[in-house]
Amino acid sequence: MSSPSLQPAEPYPRRWAGLSVLALSLFLVVTANIALTVALRDVAEEMQTTSSELQWMLDAYPLTVAALLFALGAAGDKFGRRAALMWGLGGFAVFSVIGGLSDEPGLVIAARVGLGISGALIMPATLGLVRVTFTEDSERKRALSLWGAAAGLGLAGGPLLSGALVEPYGWEACFYLNVPIALVLLLATPPLLPASRNRDAGRLDLWGAVLSCLMLGGLVYGVIEGPSKGWLSAEVLGAWALSLVCMVAFIIVERRISNPMVDLTWFTNKFFAAGAGFAALIFTIVIGMIYLVSVFSLQFLGHDALEAGLRLLPAGVALIAGVPIGEQVYHRVGPRWPITIGAALAACGAYVLTTADISSDDMGLMVSGVLFGMGTGLAIPAMTDSVMANAPAARGGVVGGTFDAAIEVGAALGIAIFGSVLNTVYADELPARVTGALPPPAQTVAEDSLGGALGVAAKLPDPVAGPLVDGARSAFIDGYTTASYAVLGAAVVTAVLALALVPKRAAAGNAPTAETPAQMPKPSEAPTHGVRHR
Repeated sequence: MSSPSLQPAEPYPRRWAGLSVLALSLFLVVTANIALTVALRDVAEEMQTTSSELQWMLDAYPLTVAALLFALGAAGDKFGRRAALMWGLGGFAVFSVIGGLSDEPGLVIAARVGLGISGALIMPATLGLVRVTFTEDSERKRALSLWGAAAGLGLAGGPLLSGALVEPYGWEACFYLNVPIALVLLLATPPLLPASRNRDAGRLDLWGAVLSCLMLGGLVYGVIEGPSKGWLSAEVLGAWALSLVCMVAFIIVERRISNPMVDLTWFTNKFFAAGAGFAALIFTIVIGMIYLVSVFSLQFLGHDALEAGLRLLPAGVALIAGVPIGEQVYHRVGPRWPITIGAALAACGAYVLTTADISSDDMGLMVSGVLFGMGTGLAIPAMTDSVMANAPAARGGVVGGTFDAAIEVGAALGIAIFGSVLNTVYADELPARVTGALPPPAQTVAEDSLGGALGVAAKLPDPVAGPLVDGARSAFIDGYTTASYAVLGAAVVTAVLALALVPKRAAAGNAPTAETPAQMPKPSEAPTHGVRHR
């Protein structure tokens, strides 16, 4: 019989109502990640941005979230998870207003960084609170599946909601839509969620936080700036060297200090390592595909923001439908098959994108979206529970931050890598004979992106504009299909690795349960009722 100290804390009475706040908070974070994708053309036209600046606008958010998740997850564990959630929601509202009021690319990027800081407070707090309010194993797994489904709702509803508002009100609406959602959730948090923190938490790992920021920042900077500055330029190679040095230093620091931001020994658990590692891989693929679909819809097909959002709707709906299926498969056979099948379906979706040509319409985009959306939905329950069930509940914010960081690293890399492939091939394939006669400023704009070339062509006489439009559209298709093949290759490799490396269900007697000491909330970190809250 378990000792009293290991018995589950009394279930929090408002846990299911509280889950709605946690799930909608995740919806807000996911929506902010991709809502701007359908407004890219409007932003580019108003601010005359380069493709590199657009990528930074998109990547500033997930990169900041990923870099700070560990540190702010640990801060939430130490000072209060509910307080961290509330600070994050308040920050989300403030920085969304700042983003909507911005009138130049640098300010938009800064606002996205602020949103990223807020998101890094929200995401690990939501998972940590799920962990301590749902102490019964089957309830926790169900709650985590619903939490994951909220991500699908964000993928489905985010671009559509953003597109519906951008058309009548401008690109600023994709920021302003966050404000009422964040404020409503902020007001609902105190009555529906318990105060919860780990009173035994040690000092915060500031060195780990700094090194993780530099490591991820250097990596993504080199990938985004490679097409414009040159892949072998001193600036790009220097950024990657900085990233590598900081990665080595991060590992050394985390292994030596007594209270690391990330306990690297967690990764010796094959379930935990599989959940976190394949979350990064699958979301690199999926967010990269969402970016490619959005760019194709906006630039090549000429859709407006709402039409682009509608083309992404099948992906989100399929993801929502895939989550309960993935949950059942995971409970029956363990994590290997849902993750492997999920990656294989994403590969099928990527293959559909590779078939695009100069006469393609939007059907391929939606078919691809159904495939990679369903694949992601199948994999989410297995990846989420593999991480959350195999690390201490006392560090729920950091554990949740590890999983969330894997997702956000994937999001940042997906946009950076596959966007850079598209931009590099486009610039290389655009015929010099078409752009050579243009004035230098117009030539630079035309070589930057298809949208830029079409904007330049609109100001030229027909005999000059026609060849430029044809050459740019052809070069875009070359870049788009090359990037799609890169996604396909990544998805195939991920599926093979999942089949080989992801464990099957745990052996009888060794499966993690809600009653193991590593998982159960200690009295010092269990939800509190009727006492002073933080």
